[in-house]
Amino acid sequence: MQISIEKSKGLNRRLKIKVPAQEVDPKVEERLKEIAKTVKMDGFRPGKVPYSIVKSHYQDVARHDITGKVLEETFRKAIEQEKLKVAGRPQIEVTVSEMGKDLEYLADVEIYPEIQLKDFEKVTIEQVKTELGDKDIDRVLERMQKQYAEWQKVERAAQEEDRVIIDFEGFIDKKAFEGGKAEKVPLILGSNTMIPGFEKGIIGAKPGDVLDVKVTFPKEYPEKELAGKKAVFKVNVHEVWEPQLPELNDAFAQKLGIKEGGLEKLREKMRQSMEKEQQDALKIKNKKNVMDKILELNKIELPKVFVEAEIDHLYQQANQQFQSYTKSKQNISVPRDHFREDAERRVALGLLIGEYVKKFNIEPDDERVRNSIEQFSKTFEHPEQIVDWYYQDPQRLFQFQTLAVEDQVVEKLLEQANIKEKQLTYEELLAG
Repeated sequence: MQISIEKSKGLNRRLKIKVPAQEVDPKVEERLKEIAKTVKMDGFRPGKVPYSIVKSHYQDVARHDITGKVLEETFRKAIEQEKLKVAGRPQIEVTVSEMGKDLEYLADVEIYPEIQLKDFEKVTIEQVKTELGDKDIDRVLERMQKQYAEWQKVERAAQEEDRVIIDFEGFIDKKAFEGGKAEKVPLILGSNTMIPGFEKGIIGAKPGDVLDVKVTFPKEYPEKELAGKKAVFKVNVHEVWEPQLPELNDAFAQKLGIKEGGLEKLREKMRQSMEKEQQDALKIKNKKNVMDKILELNKIELPKVFVEAEIDHLYQQANQQFQSYTKSKQNISVPRDHFREDAERRVALGLLIGEYVKKFNIEPDDERVRNSIEQFSKTFEHPEQIVDWYYQDPQRLFQFQTLAVEDQVVEKLLEQANIKEKQLTYEELLAG
C-alpha cells in the first residue's frame, strides 16, 4: 500500500492511497464465487449458473462489496502508519477501481490539533467568596412581601412600585411603528420590563393624564429596525394602584407553608435554601474563571467537524426545549450560527480538559460521582430509583463522570495557580 499526505488549510489533510491490484482482485473473485453459490437465473438451477455468466452480471456488485471493506481496512492502517489522530469520518473519493489495476482513492480528513498545555504555576486566577447575612435574608423577604401584595386603587400621582393601567402607541419621526401599540396594559413602575426611560416617564402621572414619553431604543434591541432609534410614546394613564404589603409575621409564614415555628422557621428555611443557592453559584462562577483562563492560555485550532456537530447538538437541544415550552411541533426560528460561539467554546474546552486529564492521570472520583447523582436525584419523587437508573447504563453515568473529571482538573489547576480572592455580596454573586 502506498500513502502520500497533502497538507491543506488548517487541520485538513488529504491522503492519497494506492492498494495493489493483487490485494483486491482475488477478494473480488472470492466474492463472485460466493454469489455464484446462491444466484438464481432463468434456465438454471440455483447455484448452477456458469461462473462466466455470474461474473458478467455481478462483477460490479462484487467489486463494490469488496471495495467498501478494503477502503475501511486500508484507511485504518494508513492513519495508524502515519500516526494521524483523525477527527470525524473521512470524505472518500475512489479515483481508480478496475480489475487488473491498483485501487486508488483520496481521503479528506481533519486531524486533532497539536496541544502544548501551558503551565499554571505563574498564573493568577480570581476566585470569588461571599458571606450570607441577615440583611440578605431581609431583602429576599421584602421581595416575597411584594409578590404577595394586595393592590388598592388610588387617585394620586403614580410613584415607583405602583401598578398603572395604560394605553400606549409608539412613533418614530411622527410615524407609528409596528408592534408599538397596546391597550389596557398593567405595568409595575420600576420593574424594568419596558425599554429604558419608559417607566420613569410615567412617574408623576395621574389617572386620566395623557402624556408623551420620549425614549431611545437600546442599540442591542432585538428588532433591528428600532435599535438605537429615538421614539415618542403617547401614553394614556387609566388607573394607578398602590401595593399593600402583608405584615412580616407568623401568619405570613403560614401562608408560605410553614405550619410550625412561624417567621423564625421561615427565615431558617430561607437561609438553608439561600446557602445552597450561594454554594452552587460560587462553584459555577469560580469554575468558569478557571475555564476562561484555560482558553486564554491555550489557543488551539478546532476541527470544523466537531464544531458543526456541537452546533447541531445545541440547536436540537434548544429546539426540544422550545417545543416542550410551547407544546407545539414548530421549530425555533434561530439560525445555526447563533450557537457557533458556544459550540466553539465547548469543543475547545473538551479538547483541552482531555489533555489535562491525561497530563494529571485523572480518573473519575467514584464518591464524587455518586454524590452528584444523589444531589441531582433529590429533586425527584423517588430519588433512589433515579440513582439506580443512572448506574444501570454506562452512557447515562458518563455525563456525571465527565463533570466530576472537570471539577478534578479545576481543583488540580487551582493548586498550581496563584489565587486572587474577590469578595462579593450575595446579591452581586447571583446577579452574575
